Amino acid sequence: MKKVLLSLVAIICATSYVIADGDNVGPNIQWWYTDTKQLVRFTGYGPMYDYELSTNQPPWWFVNPYYYELADGITTIGNNAFYGSWLKSFNFPTSLTSIGEYAFISCSFESKNITLPDNLQTIGDLAFASTNITSVYLGSKVKSLGREAFYGCRKLANFTVSSSNPYFTSVDGVLYNKSMTEVIAFPMGDAKGRTSYVVPDGVTKIGHYAFKPGTYYVCQLTSIELPRTLKEIEGNGLSCYEITSITCAAKVPPVATESSFYEMKSSATITVPTGKTAAYKAAPGWSKFTNYVEKDFPDYIDPDCDVPTNIHVDGEAGYSQTKVAWTAGNQNYFGVRYKKSSDSKYIEYPNRIPKAESAVILSPLEPKTSYDVIVYGICGTTIDSDTLSANSAVFTFTTADVPAEQTMPTVENGWVYYGTNTFAGSGELSEGSYWGIKIPTNTAVDKYLDKVSVYAMDNSECEIVIMKGGNTPNNATKAWSQTVVPQTANNVCEFELIDPVEYEKSKNLWVFFRNTGEDYGKTFPVSYMSDVNASNARWLGMAGGSDISWMDLKDIAPDFTYTAWLVNAHFTNTPVYHPYAKDLATSTVSNTGAVIVWKGRGDKYELRYRMEDNPEQEWTVIENIATKSRTITGLKKNVYYEVQVRAKQGEEYSDWSEVLRFYTEKKQAIDNVQTDKQSATKLLKNGQLLIIRDGKTYNATGIRVE
Repeated sequence: MKKVLLSLVAIICATSYVIADGDNVGPNIQWWYTDTKQLVRFTGYGPMYDYELSTNQPPWWFVNPYYYELADGITTIGNNAFYGSWLKSFNFPTSLTSIGEYAFISCSFESKNITLPDNLQTIGDLAFASTNITSVYLGSKVKSLGREAFYGCRKLANFTVSSSNPYFTSVDGVLYNKSMTEVIAFPMGDAKGRTSYVVPDGVTKIGHYAFKPGTYYVCQLTSIELPRTLKEIEGNGLSCYEITSITCAAKVPPVATESSFYEMKSSATITVPTGKTAAYKAAPGWSKFTNYVEKDFPDYIDPDCDVPTNIHVDGEAGYSQTKVAWTAGNQNYFGVRYKKSSDSKYIEYPNRIPKAESAVILSPLEPKTSYDVIVYGICGTTIDSDTLSANSAVFTFTTADVPAEQTMPTVENGWVYYGTNTFAGSGELSEGSYWGIKIPTNTAVDKYLDKVSVYAMDNSECEIVIMKGGNTPNNATKAWSQTVVPQTANNVCEFELIDPVEYEKSKNLWVFFRNTGEDYGKTFPVSYMSDVNASNARWLGMAGGSDISWMDLKDIAPDFTYTAWLVNAHFTNTPVYHPYAKDLATSTVSNTGAVIVWKGRGDKYELRYRMEDNPEQEWTVIENIATKSRTITGLKKNVYYEVQVRAKQGEEYSDWSEVLRFYTEKKQAIDNVQTDKQSATKLLKNGQLLIIRDGKTYNATGIRVE
């Protein structure tokens, strides 16, 4: 109260200068006021006191000055010192080293271009927030910038930083840390008027409030591109309502929270690397968005990541596999690409190789063939990192020839083997036991299994079981089973798989046979060969025995036809020549149209449809469908239709699929059934609403179920 009264006395008396008794604003700083000029002068040296607006306001607040002079020698401006002031003139003394929290928040500067002194080292939280400044210069010694120091400065056109500052830098008016790994603040009154911005490669973090214009303020940006190096987006880092498009090249979703995109609309378009939509949708913060698209991004080459050197064959090149090694540098992982020298496209080795190994076994390879290998380093800390080195020089090697003893088979009494007759004297199979082979992962390109033959030792029933996936048959999934009775003893049971089993090189495939007669014979070696028409045709085999329940196939090369033999049983994984179409369904049904989807395999598909109640009507046929779906239009309202699909592969057609029946008005089938001219009743069965019309049963969507 004493300070307030003294200040009022100063105003009333209109003296030239008045100093309030004991009115220091720092240990060695005094403030002086003259009302004729509405001027406050600060004299002395050292730090200024901090202030709290609710309990300890700055004394010059009560005289409402417009002009401020700070003596050289003052080193700090206290917290809340000039909160909300109108500063027609204000000088920052060259001795200033620190500006406190909220020191100038909501101030109105007459001079809107702020140049901070070179001795300044720290700027507190929200120090210049919500001011009208248009530009700011940070000197060479600023090393600490508080949170949201320039938040809400909607007219701020650009940041400028001394080139000798070791902590911060500015690029095109945008404020970054010196190493360019963090975006600190984007000028919301951008002098360039940009509506889109590309964050440069190398940035790993979008800082707190970096792209938030301020409460109730409009953001000029509508789109932003984030680099593959980005790892984190802090709270409100991209909180900008006007941004409707984000492109993020990072394969691993950057760490974010709900507040990272606080003011963005969930309908914004988010573009991510191919195959990464699911990962983004499951990630915190990113799960907010519903509109994802994918694109391929080029590799990011880090100039500081070493290029692998000294690539060489470790040992001798094999005929079906070869170990390639190299010398590591500062990388953490490696990627490998390889191809036959005669090919144009490289194959990407599916796994990353840790630095401790620095080698890879390439398999399967073809004998007497030249191969090219390229190795690149990954300097990031995760396998999915994109901080890649440039590709190494191309390394070329040639595989060996197949050993002579594995080039010719022996055929004896109908059994095929190589080397010695190792199956002679093998133990008996137990009654009802299965025997078979396993095609392990990574042995071939994706193909189909469509025909299986097994030798029957009498005329008893033969059974085949095909399973997919799993590390053992116990945890594999059954994909097919079938039984056949041969016409005579010592004959072949041949299984034609109507729905061919697709097997993938990333999953195991198990094929088991069983003969249920009394003469179970013995176990025999598994032999397999490449296509006999291939230039490198060869036979390989493994000995059998009563303790063998499955056999590993090795040395299989891609893009060749293989036949596997087991006691005169064989299967082929040649490309399927039998097209098929099945599992028709409607994905959408309207009054006058429907989208039909199905499963199948073929070069093309044909679809035909007609009204169900007029079986004499000609089918309407749609030919040359390249996809497994088709939209039918021009249908009549409230009518039942039936539709079929067949596949065509080459010149061969499959049979027409089973009939799919649907109704062109789903709501009619449920809600307004009593208004239908045909008689119909509703039935609730096992919790499902069914409709019975003319003795036929349909589900609630109008699809025939019985």
